[in-house]
Amino acid sequence: MDNRPTDRSRYFRDASRAFLKLRGAPFILSARELHVLASWEKEGIPLASVLEGLEAAFRRPASGALPGRAKASLVSCDAFVRKAYDRHRERAVGRRPPSEGRPGRKERIRREAAAFLEDAPAEPPGLKDLFLRAVRLAENEDGREADFARLEEEIEELLLKHGPDEERRKAERQVRREAPSASGMELENMVRARLLKNLRVRYRVPFVSYPYF
Repeated sequence: MDNRPTDRSRYFRDASRAFLKLRGAPFILSARELHVLASWEKEGIPLASVLEGLEAAFRRPASGALPGRAKASLVSCDAFVRKAYDRHRERAVGRRPPSEGRPGRKERIRREAAAFLEDAPAEPPGLKDLFLRAVRLAENEDGREADFARLEEEIEELLLKHGPDEERRKAERQVRREAPSASGMELENMVRARLLKNLRVRYRVPFVSYPYF
């Protein structure tokens, strides 16, 4: 695809740096944010469109996009990045391309959840049941975006509840190396985000909510 960065590490680095500069606060990317960033790169969204979308997301009060810079995340910037990409494609071909839309997203969620169930780990307990619900929800015409978001939250809470102690200690060590000055609630949130990321990798857990598809 035209203008797609060939250096994946540069794509991730520059997008992350731009987000940090706009946000103006210490952070590490959460598992959700890493997935969103990876989806942009995988879909061929040019780095220029990512940077344009990030700028638009933080352009308050013009956009009213974010509730506060310190609480902003790449997830909340996703719609703005995609709008910037739409403008890029319109400039390239002179018209808006067809969109796969929500039905396409539901089908991708169904495929991801079904693939996970084919080789799902026995632990943590209850994880398979949540992904069975994801498949059924994706197959249900009445399944709403909010339903998938709530299911995503349940999956994360289950992972955190049953996360092995060694993974918790590992996550805290990683965060203390990456952000030695973090403390209090900031440290707790960063450890939580890192632990979720590590557990998703450990158990090969896909996402099941709309922002990641």
